[in-house]
Amino acid sequence: MATTKNPLFPIKIADQVADVNSKQEYLVSVAERLSISDTRLSELAEKVAKVNADYAKASNRETRSQLDTAELAFALKDCHQLLRRIIDYSVKYNRSQHVRPEDFEALNVYRYSGREPLPEPTHSPRLAKGSSRDNIVTLSFVNPLNGKRGKPSGCASFEVAYRLGGERPLHIAELSERINTSSSPIHIPFSLDQENQLLFFAVRYIGTRGDFGPWSEINKVMVTR
Repeated sequence: MATTKNPLFPIKIADQVADVNSKQEYLVSVAERLSISDTRLSELAEKVAKVNADYAKASNRETRSQLDTAELAFALKDCHQLLRRIIDYSVKYNRSQHVRPEDFEALNVYRYSGREPLPEPTHSPRLAKGSSRDNIVTLSFVNPLNGKRGKPSGCASFEVAYRLGGERPLHIAELSERINTSSSPIHIPFSLDQENQLLFFAVRYIGTRGDFGPWSEINKVMVTR
């Protein structure tokens, strides 16, 4: 029986089928912690169900055809691609601060090593520019150690704490909204009824091991069109 080569999954078809079922079950169990959407889970459930159905057909030696085998291989490839997208976004590239070591073990993936991991970020980002257009706030930061924009070596993403409107906050705890993002510059969209309000925000680095650096000072920018 032909198989599709994939370095993240076992080679044998039977093992691949068991593996996608196992990964789906695990992702469902940690979906809330890792912020995996219901839409993604439903899409994954459909693809895993298709794999199981095609595997049942292809496993019947008496009735199976070459087309059944081909359909199973295609269904597995399709399922692998979706699993990889979910795992990469939620676990491998540390998009969530709630990722745990057991997640990497259960899903058989390695932490992102594109940047040299450091024990923890030791400094905070410095705001280079804050602007707003079409109700989208754009924030650019530089590494205070060398003045370069973007994330320094050993950092995987940013955590942004912010609050719209009100008096200028004195403490980070007063910034009630939190987002994690790996994009640089950082873009935060707002609705039309939120324009012409001050956005107060602070940012910190998240290391490739999930460690947090110190917060930046609290800055502000006006949300405008």
